[in-house]
Amino acid sequence: MRSIRQAEQVDLGFRPDGVLNVHMDVSHVGLAEAAGRVFFKEVERRVREVSGVTDVSFASTVPLGYLSTSAHVEPEGGLFTLADRPVASRNAVGPSYFSTMGVPLVRGRAFGETDDETAPLVTVVNQWMADMLWPNEDPINRRFSQSGPSGPWLQVVGVTTTGRYRSLFEDPRPSFYVPLAQHYAAVRVLHVRSSTSANAPARAVERIVNELRPDLPLYDVQSMTRALESPLGFFLLRTAARFAGVTGVLALILTVVGLGGLVSCTVTMRRHEFGVRLAHGARPLDIAALVLRRGLTVTATGIAAGIAIAVAWSGALDQFLYRTSAQDPLILLAAALVLIVAAAAACLIPAQRAARTDPLRALRRD
Repeated sequence: MRSIRQAEQVDLGFRPDGVLNVHMDVSHVGLAEAAGRVFFKEVERRVREVSGVTDVSFASTVPLGYLSTSAHVEPEGGLFTLADRPVASRNAVGPSYFSTMGVPLVRGRAFGETDDETAPLVTVVNQWMADMLWPNEDPINRRFSQSGPSGPWLQVVGVTTTGRYRSLFEDPRPSFYVPLAQHYAAVRVLHVRSSTSANAPARAVERIVNELRPDLPLYDVQSMTRALESPLGFFLLRTAARFAGVTGVLALILTVVGLGGLVSCTVTMRRHEFGVRLAHGARPLDIAALVLRRGLTVTATGIAAGIAIAVAWSGALDQFLYRTSAQDPLILLAAALVLIVAAAAACLIPAQRAARTDPLRALRRD
């Protein structure tokens, strides 16, 4: 639970809430580049007119999706050797991508309508890439190539924050964006931001596409938050949490039943002792406390052993956790408190039975 909470609070570099994803591939219906550009532009124009839609943009890939692209980058001036060129994530996006996806710009500008196929090549990089290629320098108007030291060169016009691109668990990595107008892609995802629910524009988008190209199939039509439940997103964490939760509850039930049975057996075996104690003036509360102390002593021994094992195995457990350590004192303390409360509840009924022991009947029977 702590691990999932940490994952949900991580900065993805974009805002997934309120965004609908619609994938399409116009090459399946034989649209060439010129016809494809006209089609995509008309789809975007019509979707913008749908009620509740606040922003729309195309992109070639989805963050944390199963399809990703990358390129070797070479800054102008030859900072790296050919073998050492860093690999950066790459996404071709429309002019409204950054506002639609909620990607913050920390410097410079986003793409504009003038950044088309006739204009100089431009790009927007993330902060990690800017610091890597031009440390302690202003990256705006700097140039790099994704095709080798001979170019063509892309000019940096903006810088975004560093987010997550391929996996929720990845380390910070360089990433850059290029305009779809300058780098045509037949396979695209339409991002639609809505002021209502993310899925609200789905039928309208499908209707618009069907009116333009009835033979074009749409796939992976889902909200961005739903898309993040993939194996590259929260799926593994949530699955592990559910599995750990179920096994943990079962273990806790076995603990309560086992400890309750042990204490109950102890109460039966010590019935004569309790009778003698009560006959000599002990209060029922003292007998109940004695039984509870016995059960909690066993519990404390188990907790100590459990913490020692957890610490010893923390290295193996940490690989299943996200920004959380198996040695976290708060987690160990919480687990210990849960066990203590469960143990006290398990011992309560046998303790009450021991406190109600009739001294005369116990002594006469023995």
